[in-house]
Amino acid sequence: MRGWMARATGPFVTGPRRAASAMVVALVAVVTSCGDGDHATADDAGRADGGAAPDGGLGEGALDAGVRVEPPLPPMPPALPAIAPCPDGWTEVDSSIEGARVCDPWPATGREDTCALGDAHFPGESGCAPVGAPCASDDDWAHDLPTDRRVVYVRAGATGGDGTRTRPYGTLARGLQSARGSVVALAKGTYELTDPATVDGHAVWGACPAETVVVSARAAYDMTAFLLAGDGAEVRGLTIRGPGLGIVALAGIDLVVESVVIDSPGFAGIWARGDQADVAMSIRSVVVRDVGTLPDAESSDGTCLFASFGAQVTVERARFDRCVGYAVFAGSDAVVDLSRGAVTRVAEDVDASAFAIAASHDATVHVRDSSIEMELPSRGDEAVHAAIFAELGASIDVRTSRVQGGGSAAIASAAGRVGLARTSLRGLANEAFVALHEGSEIAIADVVAEGGVLDAPSNAGGVRVQRGATATLARVAMRDVEGFGVLALGVEPDGDPDLPHTTVTIEDLVLRDLTSVDPAFGTYGAGVTSAYASRVAMRRVDIERATGIGVSAELGGAMEIEDLAVRDTRPAVAQDGVGELGGFGLSVQSAGSLTVRRVRVERSSSAAVVAVESGATLIAEDLDVSETLGFPASRRFGVGVLVLDDGTSPRAGPLRATLRRTRIASSREVGLFVQGRELPDVEVAVEASDLEVIGTDVAACRPECDEPASGTAVVVNVGASLEVERFRITRAAYAGVLFDAVSRLRLAHGAIGSATIGLLYDGSSALDPATVLEDVVLRDNVEDVVSRDVVVPDPPGSIDGD
Repeated sequence: MRGWMARATGPFVTGPRRAASAMVVALVAVVTSCGDGDHATADDAGRADGGAAPDGGLGEGALDAGVRVEPPLPPMPPALPAIAPCPDGWTEVDSSIEGARVCDPWPATGREDTCALGDAHFPGESGCAPVGAPCASDDDWAHDLPTDRRVVYVRAGATGGDGTRTRPYGTLARGLQSARGSVVALAKGTYELTDPATVDGHAVWGACPAETVVVSARAAYDMTAFLLAGDGAEVRGLTIRGPGLGIVALAGIDLVVESVVIDSPGFAGIWARGDQADVAMSIRSVVVRDVGTLPDAESSDGTCLFASFGAQVTVERARFDRCVGYAVFAGSDAVVDLSRGAVTRVAEDVDASAFAIAASHDATVHVRDSSIEMELPSRGDEAVHAAIFAELGASIDVRTSRVQGGGSAAIASAAGRVGLARTSLRGLANEAFVALHEGSEIAIADVVAEGGVLDAPSNAGGVRVQRGATATLARVAMRDVEGFGVLALGVEPDGDPDLPHTTVTIEDLVLRDLTSVDPAFGTYGAGVTSAYASRVAMRRVDIERATGIGVSAELGGAMEIEDLAVRDTRPAVAQDGVGELGGFGLSVQSAGSLTVRRVRVERSSSAAVVAVESGATLIAEDLDVSETLGFPASRRFGVGVLVLDDGTSPRAGPLRATLRRTRIASSREVGLFVQGRELPDVEVAVEASDLEVIGTDVAACRPECDEPASGTAVVVNVGASLEVERFRITRAAYAGVLFDAVSRLRLAHGAIGSATIGLLYDGSSALDPATVLEDVVLRDNVEDVVSRDVVVPDPPGSIDGD
């Protein structure tokens, strides 16, 4: 509805917002009233229960001339995400969505964060384990030193040595001086560096990370512990501590960093730069933790792993803990492949932007079999923070992993591409997925997203795609989302007209329990919304317990849907905290276009299907609407299908609805309600074929409330037009069909029965009811045809709530 998505704040939010709600506020002054305010009720007809009259024999096959009403076809249910088989060591567990299972990287006792020095808990492992090979109990050096290369031995503090095992050198710097092409073996102990240790084509091999420690003795943030500068350079089996960078790779292929702990580096743990020469490195069994920041807080601050300028980095069995800015960053054509990794937390004590995995400027990141867990509070309007973020031509693919938390968004794309497959998301803060503008793409397949820890109410939701971005969803299930489920926003009226359409393609989507955010922000727990010339195509979608609205096309948005079920849509709270808004299953308004096939809408509040405001178009085939309940608090306005132009919006063309094979059962006030404007040049037209309206009851507020037209199956009012071919209207508590003198009505090949009044029309004109009926049976009504003066009230108040 116009403006229902309130303008959000924060760096990711660039879509339009309005303060006022656009949900239909209330269907007040509903339909028409009799001139004397009195009419026969179900009780007047002798019904002890006050409900609708019995069918009275008007059943299938009772229509005249053998006319048959074709029942709607049921929708096909969506397929649930297929995340299994889980990675080795992970456990398959139930999610909060019935039938959907996810993979847990940690044992039942949870993730262990208090391991001994040199140990860590990696995803898929039972608990704390050595980062590399454990120290040998009977030797000062590593027990797995290579035998095919010369080994230069070093023991901290030794004097007068020659590099042999019996007479080792005493410093790392001395060992490196004569070690090209060989291995520098460090014994257990602590080694101090006053200058970077340049590893040019050889290896530095510690005894083990628990007992071999290299410390920067110079307290400078720009100090580098190890500089890799030649093919085949290696660093293994040790711990690095100091205020600067841990390891920097500037040149060389076949570089190896293995069994290494980098503890409390100044602003980066491992930095691979390919701007001077080719860089290709392999990182295995590595821990980087407690990364600090530069004094002037640049964008590369607090990075566990930084790769840029075409560097190629493969990471396996890694743990990145408490990285202030980035856990993994790839930029400028770099390629990072991460498997069996864990990001356990991004530090939360700064106001700068922060990301778990980020890529920029045509870089590529592949993540698989990994756990990404962020704990980020709100960082103000200027901070940007996400678990996964791709921008400026970069691409990130995440598979068989788990993401938890996320800050502004769990997954975000700004002119980049993010793909998730066989992955679960938990504890979402703010939005789960965001594609910001033209060139942005998100692709989601076999994903379960659960839970929301609301961080900034104006920015909450599931999937937001806007301003020319694209998204594809396949086999996705989301539950406990605070805000919208899927929101597609095109270009607002004052935006760039040359931008392409925002497009979203969905197959097999399950949405559960979308809750309303603070009404002051005008954001509701809507299921799927298309607005501002966006395009959404959906197949096999199931939405249960949305707040405000299940599916909506508005403000020029267009949706095509096949196989949709919407159940138990609840109203939202008004912005002033008083009153109920929406509660619609399906809605199209404000020049929106909604085409649906095989749709079931059950237990909506207020109205199940809504088409309002000029220019809107609804086309429905195989539509099944049942148990429209009315607002929970007021117990009013249980309308099955509402087509209404109330005259409050600018004229934007006709409002039209086409219904083919439609069943409307158990509405609590009106089954099909069609109302126009009091203006002859605005058309509100509905065409229906194979229509059933069954069991329309009085509003739940009766008898306390005065709703004179309550319990009417079909209402045509205020100059609207309705044409129906093949129909069955039965068991209406008040009238089967009610229409006024200025409306246009044609009913052909059908039956009206078991109502208090079969046909009620405005008797203030010389209208002949026979002109609206063609081959129609009136049977088992208390009165078949009644003519009275019908008072047409003012249309309902503003549809937008403005």
